[in-house]
Amino acid sequence: MLTPEGRVYLGLEDLKEPPMTVIVGVRENDDCILLASDRGIQDFGGLRDILPYVKLNKLERATIAWGCSGNGTLGEEFSKWLMGQVAPLTSWKQLQDMVVNKLAELNGTQRAITRRAGVEPTPDHLVSCLLAGWVDNQPGIFEFDDQGRFATYWAQGFYAIGSGSAVAAIAARTLRQIKASGIDKLRLLMDVVVKTARGCEPPITIWRLRAGDITEVTSGQEGKEAGNPYQT
Repeated sequence: MLTPEGRVYLGLEDLKEPPMTVIVGVRENDDCILLASDRGIQDFGGLRDILPYVKLNKLERATIAWGCSGNGTLGEEFSKWLMGQVAPLTSWKQLQDMVVNKLAELNGTQRAITRRAGVEPTPDHLVSCLLAGWVDNQPGIFEFDDQGRFATYWAQGFYAIGSGSAVAAIAARTLRQIKASGIDKLRLLMDVVVKTARGCEPPITIWRLRAGDITEVTSGQEGKEAGNPYQT
């Protein structure tokens, strides 16, 4: 059934599940674009509350940005750690090693605590990250999961993480033939996601990352066409 806001709602038992999160990374020509619903909403027996976690974070001196899914507290801890790094980032390999090791530390500790409590860890207990940007004059889009793995999605041109990622992938496939400018199409993609995925909430945040620059896109009219702003 649908809520009054038009979101998919499965029933009272659905309230026991955490809200959906979706972080999307897209290649548009030589630019990286990160998208996220700005807020998460949790239902508590019919009462709705805004979750206190920022979906996207950035390190402007290095032209990288990222979003985390899963455990919001671990995501905040990871983001504070990465924003506090002062050593120059000279290669993607250096950054990959740093991120993999930090996420392994956070998730490993959380797994041990959760199991001591008699519970088998799930992705909601742990944290994953989608990171994009420019390092050493090279653009990239990377996923770092909660199992110590990372993968690049620059060639594919599209990737999403979070419990709403399947919704985003389906929406991307459905909308890819629509005639629209790159940012307009991406806004439409996220509009579909936030109207479909329970717990995703506008406003939508979209950041464009170019070499040496991170810009929040506040308008769909940039005078720029992308041949195919997402490839699926």
